[in-house]
Amino acid sequence: LENNNRLAVLNINLANEVAVRKKAEEDVLRRERQYRAVTALLTKPLTDPQALFDVILDNAMYLVKSPDGYISLYEEKTPGFRVCHCRGAYVPFLHEVQPLTTGMEGLVYKQKELLYVPDYSGFAGRVEDERLAGLKSVVMLPLLQEHEVKGVLTISWRQEQLLQKEDVVTLQQFADLALVALEHLRVQEKMHRLAYFDALTGLPNRENVKEKLMQCLAEE
Repeated sequence: LENNNRLAVLNINLANEVAVRKKAEEDVLRRERQYRAVTALLTKPLTDPQALFDVILDNAMYLVKSPDGYISLYEEKTPGFRVCHCRGAYVPFLHEVQPLTTGMEGLVYKQKELLYVPDYSGFAGRVEDERLAGLKSVVMLPLLQEHEVKGVLTISWRQEQLLQKEDVVTLQQFADLALVALEHLRVQEKMHRLAYFDALTGLPNRENVKEKLMQCLAEE
């Protein structure tokens, strides 16, 4: 009996050690994915909004090993969120506007915080659309600027995905960095327009014409 008890204790200790090692390995892999995603977002000199959306969405999906996702931006005149970039199951939704009255976007817009739904089929505010029939778990992250939701980053899975606290923190941090990158690109575009176009007429200014002339002369 004493030997059995010792064996049982050894088995419990071994199981605990395996669990601790598995958790440590998952943490290392999560940090590695986070490092790669953040590096891709902050080190690539992007001047095209679509290219930046590519980097943001692909790396957000990579962080949590998701096959489907999209980015939508808020339109005040609609009002709603227009899908501007998507992957996987959301490709058919490109350029469509998701109203604030249905779905998860409306809740994210009101609450201004991450919303995670483990089983979308049982979600009371789900959108009844056959194109979403294969979705299981969904997480939406607000892209906040000055306490206002400017967009939503959505990631989903086709099987139930139990997000860990660390995954939620990692996704939120990445979403915050993504908004910084988008704002940086917007400022760059504004500065370029101010530098090369007349503020009143919108026509190319002298500096613009001079630079193009120099380029033409260099090509000859």
